[in-house]
Amino acid sequence: MTTLARKIESDGNILTAAREFFQLASECVVDNQDLRRFQSQNEQQGRPYWISWYRDCAIALGEDEIRARNNLVGVCTSRLGHEYGNPDDIEELISSALSNLVVGRSDETNALSLAKRFRSSLLNLIQQRFQIVAPNHLFRFMGDPQPISIGSISMLPSEQLNCFTGHDVFVAGEEFSQRFGDEGASVEMPALAWVVPVNASAGNAIREARWFVDAAVSLVRLSCWPYFGIKPSIGEVEPAPFTSTKSKDEPLLTGDFGVTIRAPSSSFYMIDDRFVTRTKDCHFTPLAERLQEPKMDSCGYFFRQGLGWLSRGRQARDHSQRVLLFFTALETLLTRDTTFGQVTESLARNVATILARDVEKRSAIAQAIKNLYRYRSKTVHQGDRGVTHWQCNDTQYFAESVFGRLLFTLPFDMPIRAFWDVLDEASYGTQWTSVLLEKHREIS
Repeated sequence: MTTLARKIESDGNILTAAREFFQLASECVVDNQDLRRFQSQNEQQGRPYWISWYRDCAIALGEDEIRARNNLVGVCTSRLGHEYGNPDDIEELISSALSNLVVGRSDETNALSLAKRFRSSLLNLIQQRFQIVAPNHLFRFMGDPQPISIGSISMLPSEQLNCFTGHDVFVAGEEFSQRFGDEGASVEMPALAWVVPVNASAGNAIREARWFVDAAVSLVRLSCWPYFGIKPSIGEVEPAPFTSTKSKDEPLLTGDFGVTIRAPSSSFYMIDDRFVTRTKDCHFTPLAERLQEPKMDSCGYFFRQGLGWLSRGRQARDHSQRVLLFFTALETLLTRDTTFGQVTESLARNVATILARDVEKRSAIAQAIKNLYRYRSKTVHQGDRGVTHWQCNDTQYFAESVFGRLLFTLPFDMPIRAFWDVLDEASYGTQWTSVLLEKHREIS
């Protein structure tokens, strides 16, 4: 049994909330005449209500029952986390459990029985596994596409999808399109596709897959940078990995000059055989595997989170938003303080400690980070958008430089707090790599 399953089974709050809701709902089975009266009264009083039919009966929830249901959804969402805590999925389980009320008894025992059945359905929910298949518009081959693995994530030529997924529905084509009907299903996929295994509920699976791919793209960008024919430069807007960006989808600019399109230039990663070889070598493959499922509170976990925020920063078009997201990546990995002054000071100090091999240069780097962080703070606290192109690019440069420097040096199994201790100690004038090595030996 997984840790999450044990947590669900032992969590008394879920069972209590479910029991309270189903006890109230057991009094809400109505016939047609009562249903019309219930609906009329609630509409006249402007009160919320919810009605669902099960066989020949309806269950009509009033304001109190809806509040109890929302509380149950909230408790479950919180306990299941971002992988499985999807409100729509949980409400669907609640609706399924409610169907038992039309044939069951409406006493306390029945409410408890329904609550336990609902909890069992949650345990089934967290066993769900999916494969997300999506078009890859971000990477292009100079020659024929070849399969590439980034940990558990695959970039596959579209003609290999049927064999890989076991579903005979994919055909190679120019654009991503889908056809579903009585005669079957057909999905046209461009030359390269993403295949992402995801442990999540149906409602969260695509969102989680996007995040995994975002982290993988940043990992590839940092670890394989000499092997790209072309890659998005600092400052360029990088397309989201599942999304096609075409000038015909851009808004038009009109004026005295007529009508024009001011679309950003197409941005993508051009790859060849050298890149494929790099993703299979003794440096990249273990790196991707160690970052695939890192332990909570480890350096690897926070590093992968930061990789995802780096990609989100490159995908943002607004300068202020890009600065905010790049600093989020840095804060994810380098800060443990909560107050504004402490975050600013510790972040600037830690970035300088990592990047400056010459101790005397740390002060200048720290000051540059503090100056840039002011724009991030103005965006968050004042809604200010006054960030220039150069300030945005400087922030991206610092963020990617920090992660690039740590990529092959940071022990991903080390507790993140131990790494923060290393940076604190090294900030007094020593090289952080030597302190890190000593600290890692102590822990090991």
